Amino acid sequence: MLLTVKAKPCIGLLAEYDALPGVGHACGHNLICTIAIGAAVAAKQTVDRYGGSIIVIGTPAEENYGGKIIMASKGAFSDLDAAMLVHPDTADIAAVLLLPASK
Repeated sequence: MLLTVKAKPCIGLLAEYDALPGVGHACGHNLICTIAIGAAVAAKQTVDRYGGSIIVIGTPAEENYGGKIIMASKGAFSDLDAAMLVHPDTADIAAVLLLPASK
């Protein structure tokens, strides 16, 4: 196991931080990491008041190597009750089609 959950429910905030070779942070992964950290700091008061855990998890190698797939296969997310990621875009989107969790 790669993380230690102190209290349930445990929410993981995924922080992509990779870049494209020769391009850099073309699709905002530098912002994704910053947003995840900011969201965790903002959620601290709620966690302190109501319980649970917020964990920021860095997810490298996303663009070319499917970093989260490798991490999931190693159990990195198995203790989470939910995981979230914010990705910058040119539109505001409140809901997206999600893939069901595989077992």
